[in-house]
Amino acid sequence: EVTLISDHASQAEFDAALANVDVAYIAGSGSSTAVGTKLTAATIGVLSEDIGLVDELGIAEPVFVKRSSQSINVVDNTHYVTDGFGLGTLQLYSYVQPIWTVNGALAPGLQVLGETQDGGSSYPTGLAILETGAALWGGGSAAGRRVQVAWSEGTFDINALNDDGQTIFQRALEWGAGVGGGTGYDVLMVVEDPANLTQPAADRKALMDSWGYTVTLIDNDDTAVNFDAAINAADVIYVGSGTTLTTNLAKMATDTTKGVVNEPAALVSELGFASSFTVAFGVDQLTIVDGTHSITQGLPDPVTVFNALGVPAVLAGTLSPDLQNLAAALGAPAVAVLESGASRHDEFVTTPGRRAQLPFESAVGADLTADGELIVQRAIEWAATAPSV
Repeated sequence: EVTLISDHASQAEFDAALANVDVAYIAGSGSSTAVGTKLTAATIGVLSEDIGLVDELGIAEPVFVKRSSQSINVVDNTHYVTDGFGLGTLQLYSYVQPIWTVNGALAPGLQVLGETQDGGSSYPTGLAILETGAALWGGGSAAGRRVQVAWSEGTFDINALNDDGQTIFQRALEWGAGVGGGTGYDVLMVVEDPANLTQPAADRKALMDSWGYTVTLIDNDDTAVNFDAAINAADVIYVGSGTTLTTNLAKMATDTTKGVVNEPAALVSELGFASSFTVAFGVDQLTIVDGTHSITQGLPDPVTVFNALGVPAVLAGTLSPDLQNLAAALGAPAVAVLESGASRHDEFVTTPGRRAQLPFESAVGADLTADGELIVQRAIEWAATAPSV
């Protein structure tokens, strides 16, 4: 949900609005003079297109230079916002845009993720962030997360963002709202044997660790008491590669209101997606069926999810009447979700919480592209979020 506020609104009006949102976004078309310091003390994340606010937000000294740019030079791809992108040139815009940068001192705590490129040279700030508590230019520390987006110019056409630009945009909003960087989700990862993970499960855990998620492993055949306690402590459940059906998983499928992200094809019936499954041979891309869902929004169509041809499992047989097919492999649902309250494929009961099915059970970490990893991350985020009412 997006709430609009005038840059000329009073401080009291800003404070009241901030109490009801997760993140603030300053459009470059507004007036930096009118906004002033109204967001300086905000404890929620603040993203800014307006280069004129770098001093008020403590990002940098307000000495400005205009560049002509179509790309950034990624210098840090370990951060949530740039994770999965290669170091070096990353085109964000469909044509060359006028972009403002700074030519003065940067905040001591500023993390520059990508520098603005112009004529083969790179310039800060480009894409840069401040973590909560980071040292600011001019003194003091950041009251909340801050992001200076790379497209800092009042006449910038947001429709010029390409797929990678839109991904950076979405991740910046997500990070500003609290995802990533050690403040991520508590994930309960169900596996066949925590002491002997399959390689895909081990790689998926490492990927979640890199996003700042807290991942707890549990044996699918642990005691019912331990299983229930672990579910209660988690934000979301991820069923890893190689996990087989047990009494615990059967109970979880029908009882837990927590979101569940599933990889094992053998569990699609128990979780209500479909009565059976099959495999799609020789696939490295998925066709986007629904690009409006948060898991697939902004992804190219088709989207390449595997670095080499794979054999992803797809849903077959009788499908849930409420199944949302987001992406398909050879025409069959591959990435699919059930919203809380959706009818199962057998229509005997409804799902008590969100459910997401991913086709990555046999994929080790090196098999997944950046977009494949992004689908995993978005599925977890979607499943961990309570549906709007």
